[in-house]
Amino acid sequence: VICVVDVTIKELCYMERFNLISWTVQVERIKEVAKRFDVQTIIVDQTGVGDPIVESLQRTCPNVQGYKFTGAPTGKQQLMEGLASAIQNRRVSFPRFITGRNADGEQVKMPNPLINELESFEYQIRVDKDKRVTGMSYSAPGGMHDDCVCALALAVRCMTTAPVAPRLVMCGPA
Repeated sequence: VICVVDVTIKELCYMERFNLISWTVQVERIKEVAKRFDVQTIIVDQTGVGDPIVESLQRTCPNVQGYKFTGAPTGKQQLMEGLASAIQNRRVSFPRFITGRNADGEQVKMPNPLINELESFEYQIRVDKDKRVTGMSYSAPGGMHDDCVCALALAVRCMTTAPVAPRLVMCGPA
């Protein structure tokens, strides 16, 4: 998922979901969207296979940051708590409907998949064998996706950590 947030109006202004494409195609899509929206700062999921995407983007684009969902002090918990706070305090918003393409390739207005992902997103409290709380885990229920949620969470993080106060921030792929 690629998403672009306009920091001046605190709103998600573009989102694109894709899967099963090579990392080189992902890099090109990110570059195209960044150019089209004149994005100043990009944050990319660097977990797992994200390393080559980040490295490739950093060679040609200024202000690219990688983010790993695993490991302290960063991680998914901090990212999701930041997103929850931003939504509750209206530091970011998103449309209920987006323009997408149907099976025939025609542009149509459709429900924003982010809404469904946010509504189904869940957390679990982790405990050790002695029943002491050891942390939280955040994810979509089995069989569902959380890519849009993670992408928006990365964009929100980018809004608050960018080295230059950006007008537009982008994240991808999540």
